[in-house]
Amino acid sequence: MFCAIINSLKSIIIIMNKSYLQKGFTLIELLVVIAIIGILSSVVLASLSTARGKANDTKVKAQMASIRSQAEIIYSNNPPGKYGQFNIVPAALPCGVGTAGTIGNGLASILNGMPSGTTLKCGQDASRNTYAVAASISAGSTNEYWCVDSTGYNGSIVITTPANVVLADNTCVLMDAR
Repeated sequence: MFCAIINSLKSIIIIMNKSYLQKGFTLIELLVVIAIIGILSSVVLASLSTARGKANDTKVKAQMASIRSQAEIIYSNNPPGKYGQFNIVPAALPCGVGTAGTIGNGLASILNGMPSGTTLKCGQDASRNTYAVAASISAGSTNEYWCVDSTGYNGSIVITTPANVVLADNTCVLMDAR
């Protein structure tokens, strides 16, 4: 009986040694692992793309808050409480540039901080007492803009036909109607 147990143990050791001699992975196993890694990396890259778009939208919203703050400072410094002029130059910048101390001049410095591809739309009444500025954001629909104006509005609007926005659209409500 003792010899039978030893012979069984020898045969188990021989079988185990043979399985250890065949080390490595089969081609199928390697292909399955590579496919799983590929699927996981595509999911991660898609998430990063969405995160980048949201980060750009957050930057646009922060820049628009800066525009509103700067406009209020200009309003309080320009007697009798006017925002100054936008000096619209449609071919160059949708919101143009202005002379020192005007809202247009303040916009020119903030334009450089906007993410690339951001479209700006500006409006102002003839007496320069009201203004509206809208910037395109990417997370929403293709015509979604973030708008700030002199009435205190700060939020999302949809400009159905951006080419129809005119200088007289001096509130976000008027731009939203386009």
